Amino acid sequence: MPKKSISPCLYSYLTFTTMKTNLKNNEKLKKSCTDAVSAFEKLNLEQFQDTLGKLKWCIGSYEFDKNPIGLNELGQVALKGLKEFKKENPRKVTKKVIEGLEKSLLNFEEQISV
Repeated sequence: MPKKSISPCLYSYLTFTTMKTNLKNNEKLKKSCTDAVSAFEKLNLEQFQDTLGKLKWCIGSYEFDKNPIGLNELGQVALKGLKEFKKENPRKVTKKVIEGLEKSLLNFEEQISV
């Protein structure tokens, strides 16, 4: 069965809509990473200083070039660290921060797999 072609206008609309959705998801990922930075700053522990510094740098980098790859990579590291810390200290890291990171990272993974 031959593939149906779509009009250039429809293609442009679909491309624009996809880009707009991706930007929205990227901004949510940036917000989740910013929330993780706040959590790390409140904890003020030496074990998280490296991750904190790198995550801040990635947020600044994203602001400059809108490339979310660094946010994804460091977001994964931050999520892992926060989850491990929460196991031992359940009241020191909010569920909202962890769930926000998980959701944003999942949305990012789905967006790049399309």
